[in-house]
Amino acid sequence: MTSAARMFAAALVATGALQLSAGWVGAVAAAVFVATALAPYGSMLLAARVGIAPVAVVLAWMALVAGAGHLIGAQSSAGGLAALRDGIPRLLTAPRPAPPTPELLLPGALVCVLVGLWVGARSTRPGGGLFAPLVGGAALYLGGALLTAGQADRHGVIAVLLVVVGTATWAVTERRSSRSVQRLAVVGSAVAASVVVAASAAALLLPSGEAFEPRRLVTPPPLPLVERNPLPRLGALAGQDRVLFRHTAGARRLHLVALTAFDGSAWQAGAVYRPPGVVGPDTLPAGGRRSTVTTDVVIEALDGPWLPAPGLPEAVSGVDVRVDADSGSLVLTGGARAGLRYQVRGLVDTPIDADLAVAPVPAVAAYLRVPRLPFLFADFAQRTVQGAGTPFEQAVLIESAVRQGRRIDPSAPAGSSYARLETFLFGRLGQAGAQAGTSEQFATAFAVLARAAGLPTRVVFGFGPGQAQPDGTRVVRGRDALAWPEVYFSGAGWVPFDPSPAPADDTGPSAQAKRQVFERVGPNQQAPQPEPATRPRPAASAPNATPPPDLDPAAPGGPADAFGRVARLAAAVVLAALVMLLFLRHLRRYRHRRAGAEGAWSEVLDLLVLVNRSPAPWHTAVRIARDVAATFPAARPHPALRLAQFADRAAFGPAEPGPDPRAPATRRAGRLASSPTQAAADGLWPEVRRLRRAVRQGTPWYRWLAWPIDPRPVWRR
Repeated sequence: MTSAARMFAAALVATGALQLSAGWVGAVAAAVFVATALAPYGSMLLAARVGIAPVAVVLAWMALVAGAGHLIGAQSSAGGLAALRDGIPRLLTAPRPAPPTPELLLPGALVCVLVGLWVGARSTRPGGGLFAPLVGGAALYLGGALLTAGQADRHGVIAVLLVVVGTATWAVTERRSSRSVQRLAVVGSAVAASVVVAASAAALLLPSGEAFEPRRLVTPPPLPLVERNPLPRLGALAGQDRVLFRHTAGARRLHLVALTAFDGSAWQAGAVYRPPGVVGPDTLPAGGRRSTVTTDVVIEALDGPWLPAPGLPEAVSGVDVRVDADSGSLVLTGGARAGLRYQVRGLVDTPIDADLAVAPVPAVAAYLRVPRLPFLFADFAQRTVQGAGTPFEQAVLIESAVRQGRRIDPSAPAGSSYARLETFLFGRLGQAGAQAGTSEQFATAFAVLARAAGLPTRVVFGFGPGQAQPDGTRVVRGRDALAWPEVYFSGAGWVPFDPSPAPADDTGPSAQAKRQVFERVGPNQQAPQPEPATRPRPAASAPNATPPPDLDPAAPGGPADAFGRVARLAAAVVLAALVMLLFLRHLRRYRHRRAGAEGAWSEVLDLLVLVNRSPAPWHTAVRIARDVAATFPAARPHPALRLAQFADRAAFGPAEPGPDPRAPATRRAGRLASSPTQAAADGLWPEVRRLRRAVRQGTPWYRWLAWPIDPRPVWRR
């Protein structure tokens, strides 16, 4: 490689390293990755110049990386070389973009070192500097694209830059016929740029699926929680007047924890928590309309592992917390404490009534599961939603049915099991807990009945906005604690409902939209109030009682959706491999054409590889040509014999006399053009095509169909 080619190769590797650094915050990652990619590359070139074996350089760099990993692991909680072993899983469970900490920078730096060593080793070989820098830069580019889910180079600008620098590297590497190669570089760059622009336009205009996200492949370890169901605390908090915390979110409810799992006895929160901003295995996509709410929170008397936040937390500053990406619950290791201050930015679904009126609901088993549902609940739910035409109308009717005739009683028995809810819904007046309860019973009764009717629901334990203060903050007391149900609508997100008789606020659908539902549906016949059963009776044929896990395979997160993602990824990999293989085959043929008779004979040898007739290395060209002529007959003179004759003449014959430098330029050009050897060489490629036709006629069609994508000629030396 020339010095200019080495500079272009270094530019390719540095460009790929810069693209990889887009997965981290700030310029520290860019500086580290460029240095760790170029330093091994330069050390390989220097070792080749002074005569040091490449293996020694590789071992030295591996020892250096192992030592750095040991030091980083010793300073962190990982310990030893665990920083190297768990580097990638730790990176995939970190926020995006990842903070530039030593343990999170280590995986990217290791990849850059490996790429730099490989590119440097290939560049020291004859002809190795043609493809190795472009492949190394593309590998680093792909790493950055995966870590950012394709957001680092949305319009393909860096991809075009890689192609342009790569073709420029080829232009300066091939000193023979440099003008032709440079013209090819310009044309190739223009074509590559056009392809990238067209692909970007297609990505913007055409519908596409969700981008592949490698972070979904790694699940962080469960976070042990002593308390996974805080609903029993509602009764105790309802009678307290002490200040729990202060916030600046305005007249808006704050989530504490979302409960999604119901086993018939109690509701429970999730156990998989990640740092804020980390992509999690969301089973349901976000709503189409969302607003950003930022609030400052000061804890006073609130305890427990969870912290209040508006909507789905997107970023938290001031504390080291973990978030359940599916429900938005914030968990602080060690629990909340007095004097704790933090700021949280959350995303809140804000659908309009017109969207809710026609929105469908997905069939996701995790939010429809009501195991061993008693017949009383299933029958009550079906009678309640009778006459409703949309999921929103069903939710409004269930909300009204749970609220009607019942009252809030802070002293009512706690619990949300089937037995407690049966007493709450169907018990006779005078019975403890009958027709009365806290917001826990109203919310969980709505959630169970809605699931029985086919609506995906969850129960949220949180707080009302609290009392406004002159300084603009709000004080939240124990009596502001409440629970409410939420229903998921496709395209709208999680929508809160309020089945309790407490005064309504501005959260959830408007009162006008609910009145319009009753005007359309008309008087709804309420289910009879049966005697409470002594024990909950399981309903063998209760509709939607326990939906199977594969209720909707095509739903987001379902088996079909996961299979579709894997299939799309596999198709993309296969397509990229085919495109690269076709490119390498065409480039190889182009170089053969520029090499004259020797290149034409190389085409003959490639053709023999395709028909599984590779000759022995000691066979002469004439012997090989005779074997080909005997196996694949053609019109005389046989093209293989002519190609072998000219290949032998080019390899072993006397050098062609050049033009007289003292002759005029016109005479020199005329003599060169009239050279009999050159004139005969110009007619070799028609002979190559004639031989190819003869070989194809002597080969079954199902074999020569795969010749354009057969990789074996590329590996032939």
